[in-house]
Amino acid sequence: MAVPADSPSPRQQLETFEPQKAALGMVFLLANQLETVGNHFLGELTSKQWFLLANLDSFFQAPPTISQVAQTMHISHQNVKQLALKLQAKGFVQLQKDAQDQRAWRIHLTQKAYAYSSARLGKDLAFLEALLNGVSPVSLDSFLATALQIHDNLTRMEGQDLTE
Repeated sequence: MAVPADSPSPRQQLETFEPQKAALGMVFLLANQLETVGNHFLGELTSKQWFLLANLDSFFQAPPTISQVAQTMHISHQNVKQLALKLQAKGFVQLQKDAQDQRAWRIHLTQKAYAYSSARLGKDLAFLEALLNGVSPVSLDSFLATALQIHDNLTRMEGQDLTE
């Protein structure tokens, strides 16, 4: 369905909303936009696959289980497994049964994952600079503090029954 040329952009529409509703809408808009731009930028990986690799490299000293990664990414065990299987097919990770618990699978980064990360370092830094172009250090600090507070709130909400 085509949008008429004179229609306001989603950003323009959000600017007319109450701040709380606009903030929520902007979170979704940014997530979708970052995923779309990231998918184009990353080439052979999707943004979600890249994020899984970044989690493995950044948050774990040893190969984690699928469940551990699901907790850090705040997504389901099934979604992590699907992403990991696709990354395994591409040669970026290796799934292996845990030595102590045969029900658990551990995700190991491969040499291809490390080589990919090293080869892209300059491009990734340029992407980050372009993404944050014009954002002052004060604004970035404020954004991070706000995002962390929202993350904490969402973490508390995860265990609650919000259907009532």
